[in-house]
Amino acid sequence: MWVDGGTRRHLFITQPPPEAMGGTTRRLYSIVHGDLSAGEEKVRNGVLQIAERTSALLNDESLKDSIRLQEDFASQCPAGVQCGPGGRLFESRYASGARAATACAPKLEECSKADVSGGDTYCKAYLGCLADGGYEDGKAYAKGTRDWLSAKDLCLRTDPNCGQNMNARRRPYQ
Repeated sequence: MWVDGGTRRHLFITQPPPEAMGGTTRRLYSIVHGDLSAGEEKVRNGVLQIAERTSALLNDESLKDSIRLQEDFASQCPAGVQCGPGGRLFESRYASGARAATACAPKLEECSKADVSGGDTYCKAYLGCLADGGYEDGKAYAKGTRDWLSAKDLCLRTDPNCGQNMNARRRPYQ
């Protein structure tokens, strides 16, 4: 059997170590899985179907809350600590996996048509495509050919499709 270990918490940092509190520039880089859009979905009338959708929405909101908490934490400047521009404890930058997921969607369609058990969970072509896309994205961020996102670029509203309603001028998920 294959099991995804996952995480028990979305937010990994709640207190920087004392050695990071000196006069250095502190940056926190976060990878956001997906586009933070729960999407619209028609739910069949049934306890299990409603519970499944409710769980998905709660998970979506938990991830968004985690980012909001991180941003709130970053904006605090404890007494006696030299903080950066705007009085922030650290700068936060984000990367999203939405571009790779969009580019790899045809591979997922192939698995769905071939009736591969488990859908995207076990679709080797899709998972391979995501891994390759993530690698290429990582190189682009490292080389500076792709701008890191800020919290303002992320879809943190409650609109289930806000990832699709982003400001077209910036198009951070493309």
